[in-house]
Amino acid sequence: MVIGTAAGLSNLTTVVLSVALACVFGYALTMRGVLRAGVDFRTALKVAMPTERSWPLNA
Repeated sequence: MVIGTAAGLSNLTTVVLSVALACVFGYALTMRGVLRAGVDFRTALKVAMPTERSWPLNA
């Protein structure tokens, strides 16, 4: 939220940016721990991604 406010972005753009960054960093932190455990990248990606049926890796 600070980035959007400092950049003078609109409220909607700031919220979208905040949600996108939260997702990226959340997945990155999850992936870091899973990869350190010795899991290959593709499997780690499947673990980190949401378990919704709509996600293409869950097919």
